Amino acid sequence: MAVIGASTDATKFGTLSLNTLIQFGFEGKIYPVNPHAMEILGLRTYTNLKDISDSIDLALIAVPAPAVPSVLKECVAKRIRAAVVYTSGFSETGKEEGLKLEREIAKISKEKGIRVIGPNCFGTYCPASGLTLPPGAHYSKESGNVAFLSQSGGYADRFCQEAKGCGIRFSKVVSYGNACDLNETDFLEYLSEDPETKIIGLYIEGVKDGQRFLQTVKEVNQKKPVIIWKGGFGEGGKRAIASHTGALGGRKEIWDAFFRQTGAIRVSNLQELIDAVLIFQHFSNPCGRRIAIIGTGGGSAVDSADACERAGLSVPAFKTKTVKQLQALLPSVGASAQNPIDLGNPWTSPSTYRQIIEITSLDPQIDALINVMWQLSFFYAHREYLWKFFQKVIEVPMAISRNLRKPLIMVLCATPTEVEMLEAEGEWRRIKDRYIAAGIPVYQTIERAAKALVNFVAYHEHQKRTGASKTDD
Repeated sequence: MAVIGASTDATKFGTLSLNTLIQFGFEGKIYPVNPHAMEILGLRTYTNLKDISDSIDLALIAVPAPAVPSVLKECVAKRIRAAVVYTSGFSETGKEEGLKLEREIAKISKEKGIRVIGPNCFGTYCPASGLTLPPGAHYSKESGNVAFLSQSGGYADRFCQEAKGCGIRFSKVVSYGNACDLNETDFLEYLSEDPETKIIGLYIEGVKDGQRFLQTVKEVNQKKPVIIWKGGFGEGGKRAIASHTGALGGRKEIWDAFFRQTGAIRVSNLQELIDAVLIFQHFSNPCGRRIAIIGTGGGSAVDSADACERAGLSVPAFKTKTVKQLQALLPSVGASAQNPIDLGNPWTSPSTYRQIIEITSLDPQIDALINVMWQLSFFYAHREYLWKFFQKVIEVPMAISRNLRKPLIMVLCATPTEVEMLEAEGEWRRIKDRYIAAGIPVYQTIERAAKALVNFVAYHEHQKRTGASKTDD
């Protein structure tokens, strides 16, 4: 790779990109290009591309916008077939000069055969090949089955950072910015055939060819779930889009029709996007909307049921047989064997807890289980004599989840926010990691869990209506 625009100034974007590649462990050869330096970050620096004797697979360009077209022409002369243009200052400015420069880049790409990602982007993250985004020195080096396409470099970075803590690992991530050459549909077509990718997420502000994008999403979504966060429906959002990537956002009514026709999963923020990816990563077999809720506390039970029904799930009554079996296990006072289940107290024994989950999962009225566990801070506050007991309780879902015939979701409620609870927060994260490693998706609130499950169910309902093939395992 050639990094054109790296310098001895550590604050420059080209230098950041170069340093990140080195830290991330890219194993190929890297050639910094700068006419004013002999060495950058321990690497010999070249005055221009012509001085590099090796062939170059990819050029990373971080020079001022007016210089980009001439640099691309040098890449063509060097027979470089692909470039990432980090530089901003093009159509997103709304100024004629920026528009003209972007059109010139597009013309060079089309006429000379060099493919361009950007401008105004962060490029690509691919753990298997050692590529990463400029802020991504500490992204996971472990490959996964999730791909993410983003017009926003910032959201590409945030998704990679936040997803890491949820156990989500990536096949490819592309921040493509203004998309003067390669655009969202080009990348989507590639990911459709990529055997390493099973789930596809997108953050988009606008598209280059609406009809082509619609048809591609419709086709890809039949094989792999496509989860889309479309930004910029309000007037303020539309103005922000124009100054961010120069995209045309489109009316809300058009996008409503788009989602109806394609069956793509619609999310409205980064949190929902991560939550949806998480549930698709852990579950593949379709399930229905009828859920059982297991928790402690009457108020929590009422609130959980309301939240699930607001999201579009149902909380049906159990069969009489199920109720009788649960009643035999639960306290006679202060508990409820109805759906949602109120365990009655936070120190239900591990063996009883296990039986309750197993009995509930066998009820034919139930398609999935949501287990609300708010007790962590309670047990942590009394950790001197209750913590060992709680450790045994949290083991139960991990021990039985793979033998259940129905999906199990954990709601591990957040710890209090005061500084004194920092150690409890650390325990929360360790427990969350263990559940995820055991194949159980974890959410901080019942609302997030319910929304994620609705997205999962709605996708499979669409697949059934359209006769699409089952999601790849």
